[in-house]
Amino acid sequence: MLTSPGLTALPYIGRSVYESEGGILAYYVAGAAIALNDVVMIDTTADDQVVKATSAGQNKIVGVCVGRFPKVGLKGGSQADFSAGPAINEIAIVQSQETVTVTAGVAISRGDILIPDTVTAGRVMTGLVFVAPYVHTVGKALQAATVAGTKIRCRLSL
Repeated sequence: MLTSPGLTALPYIGRSVYESEGGILAYYVAGAAIALNDVVMIDTTADDQVVKATSAGQNKIVGVCVGRFPKVGLKGGSQADFSAGPAINEIAIVQSQETVTVTAGVAISRGDILIPDTVTAGRVMTGLVFVAPYVHTVGKALQAATVAGTKIRCRLSL
């Protein structure tokens, strides 16, 4: 947990799946079940809610799901769970900066520009095949993936 002069107990700053890498975390209600490491976007059906990102919603991306609060809201002593994504109506913990793990939808090479996968919501594909209208990238691949479903590290560029 990081603290700053004049501020105390800010568990949402600097926490990520990879503790040493930091990143800014935000909390949103999950509009549907979201898997850990899924790219998420604003859900246009409800306020303060996210769903798995689709290629059509690439300009609404807010980050990558890195965990959950098992209960709705932050009351009642709920502990952050960084080992699973949220079920519908649970709180999604979303990282929007730095380096994070994502799930590949296709084979990806190191350095590839990543965009939302056109087949499986929440996954990423290489940006070499641009989806019209190409608006927003997720980031750049720091690792290679030889098959769909591989977890790779990504430098976010939201």
